[in-house]
This record gives sequence, structure tokens and C-alpha cells, in this order.
Amino acid sequence: MESEINRTENLQNNLTLFLIRKYLWSSTFYLHRYGSLLWLMSGLVLNTLAFIIWTRPRLRRSNTSANYLAGIAMSDTIFWLLYILHYMQTSWDICVQDIPVWCEMFQGLFISSQYFSVPLVLIFSLERYIAVCHPFKREKLCTHRKALVNTIVCGVTALILGCSQSISREYNDVSKKCDIRGSVVNTRNWFIFATGTEILISALLPFATLIVNILVIIELKSITSKTTLIKPSVTAPLTSSTSTSEQHLQIQRNQGSTEKLNIKKHSISQQNKEKSAFKSSTILLLSVSFLLIVTTLPTGFVYALQFVCPVGNETLSVEQMKVDPDWIKFINYQILKEVVDFFSMIHFSINFVIYYITGESFRTEFYLLFQNAKRFKGPDDTSIGNSYFSNRNGHNQRVNHTEMLRKQAEHTTITNI
Repeated sequence: MESEINRTENLQNNLTLFLIRKYLWSSTFYLHRYGSLLWLMSGLVLNTLAFIIWTRPRLRRSNTSANYLAGIAMSDTIFWLLYILHYMQTSWDICVQDIPVWCEMFQGLFISSQYFSVPLVLIFSLERYIAVCHPFKREKLCTHRKALVNTIVCGVTALILGCSQSISREYNDVSKKCDIRGSVVNTRNWFIFATGTEILISALLPFATLIVNILVIIELKSITSKTTLIKPSVTAPLTSSTSTSEQHLQIQRNQGSTEKLNIKKHSISQQNKEKSAFKSSTILLLSVSFLLIVTTLPTGFVYALQFVCPVGNETLSVEQMKVDPDWIKFINYQILKEVVDFFSMIHFSINFVIYYITGESFRTEFYLLFQNAKRFKGPDDTSIGNSYFSNRNGHNQRVNHTEMLRKQAEHTTITNI
């Protein structure tokens, strides 16, 4: 993210940085200025909606992963709210961070919101691994309480790591700007801490999540290949040579066998529903994990390139910078980094789309949420349409449809992981 760029730049003030970005790598500057609005608007709306849905009581009771996904939605919403201020400063040079105390606080909160989802995705990937590869330990290790505790721990850890970055900024009383604190960022200890944190968040944790997901997929393929169909037993036929008493006995046996078969079929049907729901939730969580991996690993790679692409001579004019070899190398690096940063912001915006496509329970709750919203509008609301309340039967049909969705939600809840 842009905050990562700022840690390695020693330009004198934000105005100079703004002009240099605008005139030296203008193509990606305008990509950031206008393209980021798409992620910003969709991220705010969809993450807020996802948080509302994942915190609905029915989903939270039936699905431990709902706690994790609600945490990610909340964190991503906070990220986009803070990103508005970051966007105003970096794309339009509107100085909203140049305030004492807020200068340092913003840096810590903004980075914390980026860090939070990475360890959280690793934790629910580990829970999914336990549920798939060690199903007998699922009831003990994968509980709602532990999911909530894990989410809180991830949040606190992200705050500690992110807020530690606050000391890299300071409000300059002379220039009235939020500047880099040179006495801190130029030390070896800071270099070790900042680099180690980036390697952990952008490389090690996503790579560990990738390994866990591969193990889950291998185990799922193994389970699928071993699954066999259960064939029902066949009742004995009656023949004309069978005596009356024997026929009665045979009928009773067949009736008993039929009842057992029906019970067995019901049990198998219920198990199939649970397997289908479990598979759906597994696909959902794997999709979220892979999206985070694909969008996070490249940022770690680009972060490492900054050490071979340092900032050039800052006393040069803009025209001189365009032909200076050091500045040319730095400009090419910044163009690459802004493109990667723009791509990496996808996972802050489109998780809702993954939830909707892969999560059956999420879709059902989504429909119920809007069905309830329509019902609260009242019969005189013309936006609903006259046909909605045109007659009693039509109204009953809508209510029955809502009740059907509610029952479906109760029967298609995701099995606890």
C-alpha cells in the first residue's frame, strides 16, 4: 500500500511527493486517482452489507466461520473509511493528515486494518484443515467461543504491529506537515522491525495459508474418491406357495424393513445435506483464502525490490529527474508498485461476491434480509408496486416465499467447522 511506500521515501514534504508522483509516473497516478474510487465505493457498501449478514443470529449460531468472516468484513470496512483520508491526501493533495497526534495515529490504524485479515485467514484455514483432516477433533477445537477469541487475538495483534508503525511519523511544527521521523526510520533496529513485519504479513503467513489449503484440497479429493453409495436392502417377495400365517409374518417383516429403510434414507438424506453444506462452506473459505494469497504475496515481492531501487537525488528538478539513472530506476519501481497496490486492494472489496457465489447460507440470509426490508416498507409504499398488495392471495404468496426462505436457512445452515 501507499503507506509502505512512504516508509522508504525521504522526500521533504507531501506536496513535493504529490507533484513528483503526478509528473513522473502520471499513468499510474491517474489509475490511483480514478481507479481506486471503484474499489472504495464497492468496498464500503459490500463489506458493510457482508458484516450485517454474517452477524445475523442464525448464521452465527450455525457457523463458527461466520465470526471470522464478520471480523474480516468489519476490518475491511474500517480500511476503506481510513483510505478515504489517505486517498484525499495522495490523489488530490488535500492535507487531512497534517494534524498533531492524528498524524501518528492515522499511520498505525491504517496499517493495522491492512494486517488484520492475513492472520485471521490463516487461522480459519487451520480450522478448516482440522474439520476436514481430523473430523473427530472438530467438536473440541472448532467452537464458537474459540472462533471469537481467535478473532479478538488477531485484532489485538494487528493493532500492536500496526500501531508500532506510528513512531515512523511525526508532525513537523515548522512545516506544519506530517513527515517521516528520520531519527527512527534511519536506524538499523527500525529496518529489522519494519522488514521483518512485512515479510511476516506479506510472505510467510500467506505462504503458510497456501500450504494449509493445499493439504485441505488433497484430503477432500481423497475423501471424494473413497465415497461409495449405500445400497438399500431388498425385501423378500411373497409367493403363492407361502402359507397365510407365513404371509402375515412376511408382510410384518417387509413393513419393518420398509420403516427401517425409510429411516435409513432420511438419515442418508440428512447426511448428504450436511455434507453439501460443509462442502459449500469449505469452498467459500478456500476461495477467500486463495484471493488473499494471490493479492498479498506480490506486495511482499515488490516490497523487497525497494532495496535495489532507492530514491535519487532529491535536489534535482523534475526535468533532471526524468533523465537521471537513479530516478529512472526508482520511477519504474514506483510504477510497478502502484499497479501491484491497485491490484492488491481487490481483496478488500470483492469478498462479498465470493460469499454470494459460493455460500448457500449467505445467499439465503441475503434474500431474507431484503425480504424483511420490503415487508417493513408497508402497504402504502408505491415503490413496492401495487401488485404486491393487490389481493390477499398475492400477499400470502410473498409471505409464504419468505417463510420458505427462512425454513431453508434453518435446514441449510453450515455445519460447525
